[in-house]
Amino acid sequence: TLSRQELAEHARRIAKERPTAKGVRGVAVNSRGEKWHVQINVKGKHFHLGDFADLANAIERRLLAEKAKAEGRHPKSPKAVSLLPAPVETFTEQQLAEHALRIAEERPEAEGVQGVCWINRDQRWQAVINKAKVI
Repeated sequence: TLSRQELAEHARRIAKERPTAKGVRGVAVNSRGEKWHVQINVKGKHFHLGDFADLANAIERRLLAEKAKAEGRHPKSPKAVSLLPAPVETFTEQQLAEHALRIAEERPEAEGVQGVCWINRDQRWQAVINKAKVI
């Protein structure tokens, strides 16, 4: 099996070869034509894997889901990667604020930032913690 880095490289090659995602199973432009919609079906169940601004990231997510499926794991739960280099308790509020600004600059579409999404109708960002409490 391919490593995560090899899958990412493979996804970048596919994105270059197929800039419209034609023939890339489970990846299509969303209804508004803004982002790449990624999905997978497993045992008759449909799973939405996310919407991505970058085609290569969308293809990578699909490939990760296919790998998880082949390994008998749930396709929607990739191994979470922490955005912090150390436990949150070790940071001051100021350090967390500065780190958040760096992440926002690096990921203007909030891709890979769990619990953060853009609400179109309200024209604002929303952060959700444990899918129960909205900030």
